Amino acid sequence: CSSDLYPRVPGYSIVRYLSQDIHPRTLLRFRGVLGLRVHDHKQGFMQIVGVDSVEGVEDRPLTQRQLETNSYKIGGEKFSLAMYESAKNLCDPPHFAEILEVCYPNIPRLTLARYEMSTIPIDELDDLKEGFMILSQGESTLKIDKFEGAQLKFQERMAAKLKAIKDNEAPVDEDEYWNEDRLENYASEGFFKWEPFWPIGSANVINLSVPLLKDVDGFGTKDGTVSLSQLVRFCYPNVPCKRTAEVLSGKRTNMAVKCDCCICIVLDATESPL
Repeated sequence: CSSDLYPRVPGYSIVRYLSQDIHPRTLLRFRGVLGLRVHDHKQGFMQIVGVDSVEGVEDRPLTQRQLETNSYKIGGEKFSLAMYESAKNLCDPPHFAEILEVCYPNIPRLTLARYEMSTIPIDELDDLKEGFMILSQGESTLKIDKFEGAQLKFQERMAAKLKAIKDNEAPVDEDEYWNEDRLENYASEGFFKWEPFWPIGSANVINLSVPLLKDVDGFGTKDGTVSLSQLVRFCYPNVPCKRTAEVLSGKRTNMAVKCDCCICIVLDATESPL
């Protein structure tokens, strides 16, 4: 257990260090300006570096003096001098991407860059739609219970492989498992060996996992399913989408308020809205 190896490191810090994704609300707290919302505490990165509104968003760097003024905290969480020096090693002075990379060292920088994208190229959306349709087997949503079942089967297959190696037996024949209707056949071994992921997309790949799907479901309808628009809004939270802003603010979805962001135009035209 990590907490036993590092007893003086807070449990929530260990969880953050091992995280594979960042929830949009956590990003809102860290960034300060996200999805047309300004964090109420006004202690996020953007406020610390002097950005007060969405219209004035700039990729400003963070100086040590600014950090000192804010008691070495960003978004309510401690960001020590040692962490600042680590961020400086990536870029001097560090910007938001470097701050996130130090706070979440287990998340690929490509994923962190995706969180900052304010628009999504059409071909990238098309790739996401194609991958989504394969995993959903042509349905409009991904069912979390199916992914949980596929994860269990993936784990059983992993256990069979390890047993074969231990007992010096013939390796498991992957061809006998393959079937395009078996969701586990599209899974890859994740950072945590027993927690597989399903990659979709090309330029900015989204690595679907059971924990990520549950987070997306909790961010939206909370009915055990995830639509493509829910997934994209969660994984591209900086796209200025009114539906994302409504979820972040806790307001009831008002479809009478038209949104012309790339997510709503391209995705909501072919599925039920968030």
